[in-house]
Amino acid sequence: MTAGYHHRTEVVLGNSTYGTPEPRLVITAARRTHHRLVRAAAYRLAAEVEVFTLKHAATDTWCVRVEHGRSDETAWVVLELAEGDAAETQRALDLLHAVAEDEVAS
Repeated sequence: MTAGYHHRTEVVLGNSTYGTPEPRLVITAARRTHHRLVRAAAYRLAAEVEVFTLKHAATDTWCVRVEHGRSDETAWVVLELAEGDAAETQRALDLLHAVAEDEVAS
């Protein structure tokens, strides 16, 4: 993306405010990384999640959203699940892992 810019991407399973599972990609950059670089990485990954969803989970009706942390160094790409059952949650986590692995490979 930008020379000298690095971030870590991690897949985690959080919960929504309603208690339903919320698979997430957590983007964490080094301290003092400009917030626009972190946001750009989050939106780029969100676009990748949308594409992967179309290719690998076309029947799922997930909503992809980006959230920004209180610090400038953190952002999340969140999948809002339709049902939130165990099978759907696992499909979503698998998809996020595939996106994260694709990012490392490129």
